[in-house]
Order: sequence, then C-alpha cells, then structure tokens
Amino acid sequence: MVTIRAVDESELEAFAALDATTPGLATTIRELWAEGSGRPAWTLVAEDEGVPVGRAALFTEELGCGLPIREGRLAGLWVKRETESATAAAQRLLDRATELASGETPFIERRLNAELHHDIGFWQAALLDAGFSLFQEKQGFVWTDAGQALPAPTRLSFRPRSEIGAEAYAAAMAASIPGTLDRNDRFYLDACGAEGWGREMAGALEAGDEDAWQVAREPDGTLAGYVAVGAFDEGVGTIAHIGVAPNRRGRGYVDELMRAANRAARARGYRSVLSDVDVDNSPMLAAMERNGHRPGVRPWHVWAYRREVAPR
Repeated sequence: MVTIRAVDESELEAFAALDATTPGLATTIRELWAEGSGRPAWTLVAEDEGVPVGRAALFTEELGCGLPIREGRLAGLWVKRETESATAAAQRLLDRATELASGETPFIERRLNAELHHDIGFWQAALLDAGFSLFQEKQGFVWTDAGQALPAPTRLSFRPRSEIGAEAYAAAMAASIPGTLDRNDRFYLDACGAEGWGREMAGALEAGDEDAWQVAREPDGTLAGYVAVGAFDEGVGTIAHIGVAPNRRGRGYVDELMRAANRAARARGYRSVLSDVDVDNSPMLAAMERNGHRPGVRPWHVWAYRREVAPR
C-alpha cells in the first residue's frame, strides 16, 4: 500500500537523488524553504512498504501585480514507473499536495515540457485523473541565425526601451494586450487589469536587453505594438513577448514586429531564438513560420495543467 509522508530536512539530498535527471533539485528546494515559498512539510515522498516510489514538492509564488495571492506549483515530480504502484503513487502525491495547498493558494499548476520531462503521457493522464485540467498548450519555435539577409521593417518605426524608459514601455504593453489570444496572458490580464499587467511584464526585463525591447509606431506616432527579445540560454534568445495594438490588428504589422525581433536577436549575438506560442493563437503561429521560426526543430512543447484548491 502506498503511503505519503513529508521528508525530514536531513533527507533532502536523498529525496533529490531519487531521480538522477533533476540535478540541482536539492539546492532549489532548500532555497524555496529558506524564502518561505516551500516547506519541509510540503516536500513529500511516496513509499510502498517503506520503499520510496515517488516524490513531489509543493511551493507557492506571488501572482504579482501587488495582489495578495500566491500560485501553487509542483517541483521534483517523479514516480518509479516500473513499479505496480506507480499510478497510485502519482495520485496520492497529487491529492496530498492539493490538501496541503488549502488556504495557501487558489490553484496548483504543473507544467510538462516534452524537451525537459520524461513520461509525458503518464503524467498527462495522472494529472487529469487527479482533477487537473489543461489550462494552456504552447508550441515551440526555433529561429536560427545562419547569416541570412534580415529585411528591415518598412512601415513602422521602432524605439527601444533604453530610449523611451520603463514607464512608456509598460504603457505600450498595457495598451496592446486587450483581446490577446494567449490563455495565460488573459488569466493575468483579468487578475491585474491592463495597466497592472503591463507594469508586471515590463518588470521582467533582464539587464542588457534594453535595446531589444522595442515599441513600434506608425509614421504619425500612433502606437502599433511592441516586441521584447531577451535571453533564454547561453547564445539563445527568446521572444519574451510580442503584441499588436488592438486597433491596428489585421494590417500585417505582426510581420514588421517579427522582423524587428530577428534583427534584435542578431544584434544581441544570439545564434538562435527559442519561443513558444499558445496553440489557440492561430495568427501568431502563422506569423512565426512566415518569419523563419520553425516548429519541430527542438522538442520544446509545453502543457500547463491546473487544479483548483478548496479554501480552508
């Protein structure tokens, strides 16, 4: 019979070592404990007759926008698949984490990524069986800088955040986000409002990317949209965000923004760009491919599952 217990602080290294594919997990969880985002009581191991067959660590993080709401997350999720108790271990870990989250967060989210996680099909089924639902799915795209000619935008002018400042950039984001087809952005937009969302997103700028975060305007100064290119990994960038102002959609401006993104990535020295797009956002999926960003180059594909947590 599978039982669930919290680990003692002295067991953290052994907890992390249960799955060798997650290096650094002990350090991550220890940091979560230190900052109060996680707790030893939330760090769970599943055992079958005293033998570890699964693990999960619940933690929470601020939703943002100054709201007194924390979001639940799961780290280190693993079960020993070759055992008969794998399915039961997964269910009991997910159920126990949800019980512990009561009164701490309105929901728990678990993301699965085909490039980073094993046994995607098993965990998709386990999450659905445990009461999680699919919140969002995103397709990964890769653009590679092979020295090809990069057309400059022709109808819009661009100014970087380094010139216009953080406040103006946040305002451009806020003005462009209404009507977004991205489910994650819609959730935070509903929670924060457009201005709060814009301020929160603008605060995600990494040092050195000020010139790669750009606002686009028509010749008369009318806001057309924005694009933000940032670092993903060593030598790899990402389109952190992109948006066309609602009253300027349908004019092909997304291609102008994508051209600016490609040129900004080259200026930053990125050899490639890995970005992902909500699979419900058909216009953006098509725009990525029109501008040289290809699906399937890397197995990057993300599913986000959420389960509501009952209040205490």
